Amino acid sequence: MGLMDAVAQVALANGLTLPPAVAALHGVEGEATFTGRCDVTRGPSRLARLALWLGGFPQAARDVPVTLRVRVGSDGSAWQRDFGGHVTRSRLRVSGDGSAIEERFGPIRLRMHLRLADGRLHYDIGRIYVFGLPMPRWLTPRSETSEYQTDTGDFGFDVSASLPLAGLLIHYRGWLRPI
Repeated sequence: MGLMDAVAQVALANGLTLPPAVAALHGVEGEATFTGRCDVTRGPSRLARLALWLGGFPQAARDVPVTLRVRVGSDGSAWQRDFGGHVTRSRLRVSGDGSAIEERFGPIRLRMHLRLADGRLHYDIGRIYVFGLPMPRWLTPRSETSEYQTDTGDFGFDVSASLPLAGLLIHYRGWLRPI
């Protein structure tokens, strides 16, 4: 087996058995492209708008086409999400201790722990860093993020983040299938 996506590595190390569509997406070796549709909702607060601008997140839209390109290398995984023409890039890698995922969106880095519940893979944010500096716990986003296999066998995602003082940052959900 070649290089694995960071999520697959952490799931394997923690003994998590991923749903088939989730395992297929995170089992990418080399490069792969997925396409589907999603809805995007953004929080209205100024703090939410600033955080989303720093992270390069898309504008609000309903039933927008989405394309995900994943490239796996020895230094982690590069993810490029195209939400109807708005591109959001991130890099995923296994944390230094191997117990978590670290995802970087521009100057924002999230440390996330994985768990399985109700047939879904959940991402729990443990810490956030901005420009390399750890943010106070009260500025750590709350996340209701999960990946799952849809009834049609596609990869489903439901990504939501909020801040205690600002409320909703972003919520996007939809499905993808390999092309």
